[in-house]
Amino acid sequence: CFLSITILDRLANPARVAVPRVFLQRVILKNLSDRQILKKFQLSREAILSLYQRIRQDLEPLSGRGHSIPGLVKLLAVLYHFAKHSFQADSGEEVGISQASFSRCLTQVVRALTSRAKEFIHFPTDRASWRKVKLDFFQVKGFPKVLGAIDCTHVALRRPTNHEELYRNRKQFHSLNVQVVCDADQRIMSVRPGNPGSFHDSRIWQESSLATLLDEGQMPDGDKGYACQPWLLTPLRNPQTPAEVQYNSAHCATRNVIERTFGVLKYRFLCLDKSGGYLLYSPLKAADIVLACCILHNVALMHRAPVIRIGNIAPEEDMYPLAEDVDPCDRGPVVRVNLIATHFHVRNVPLSNIITIHILCHVVLMSPLFIAYMF
Repeated sequence: CFLSITILDRLANPARVAVPRVFLQRVILKNLSDRQILKKFQLSREAILSLYQRIRQDLEPLSGRGHSIPGLVKLLAVLYHFAKHSFQADSGEEVGISQASFSRCLTQVVRALTSRAKEFIHFPTDRASWRKVKLDFFQVKGFPKVLGAIDCTHVALRRPTNHEELYRNRKQFHSLNVQVVCDADQRIMSVRPGNPGSFHDSRIWQESSLATLLDEGQMPDGDKGYACQPWLLTPLRNPQTPAEVQYNSAHCATRNVIERTFGVLKYRFLCLDKSGGYLLYSPLKAADIVLACCILHNVALMHRAPVIRIGNIAPEEDMYPLAEDVDPCDRGPVVRVNLIATHFHVRNVPLSNIITIHILCHVVLMSPLFIAYMF
């Protein structure tokens, strides 16, 4: 009979037997506690939902198929991946999607974030904003005219297939050298994520668009990795007078904000820290991931999401020799001298305190951190 023939046909041709697809259980945000959400995704519930509303049009599936991946699930998968730096298969399984689906979601979410970078990361351009930033920095240690703190940090990469030596840094691992400018509240105002690891920090700054925007009235202040210029003031190598010691001390205290910014950024998103392994992507895609994480960092600050510490990050390392205080017109050191003379005075400070400040400041300045400031 027909039924018998059908059964025999299926037995003879097992490849033709339809196997039902197995769908993993998708994560549901409302089923997680606030603590679980922070621990898994390093953003608060409020921050995640707010961000999702801003990018949902780029994430929602176009089809109405029953098992299409919702946009929120895509976002959660990528947040988990950035926070834990787990393998793609593990990140996908955490939210109930396959590795192949996660790979597509990663591209989609990163593109949705980076295409809106200017909405989340921008340097102040009006004088009212400048005044606020300057005031916030001045309240740290009395350093005037600071418009931002600048530094570079290395994000480890797997060995690139092209221009491999360009990405090998002085510590002999491949990396991106990422330049970040932040304000006194650790908000990232500018980021250049795609620089090869072999590039010196000062070169990256000189080639940045921000460098061209600053004149003597709006200048940056950097550490010994930079040459002293009118718009990039560095600490003194060997301060001699109490005023010079006070200048260096204020410089050290003010610059600490960028150290904390990198610490928070890498604690929050372990994929950026070498202790979590290397980014297993091309330099171009890795740069997009770095930019996406910087955007998410600002989103977290906007919603006051606390950092859930999940391990110890690798310490920042000094990659390059100290830059010389050389300016084509020798204006940088002159501006620094004038600043010390007009803004830094030591009155009734015991000599023992000055010596202590000098020693502490010297230790910090020689620490493996590369800092600069925007005035």
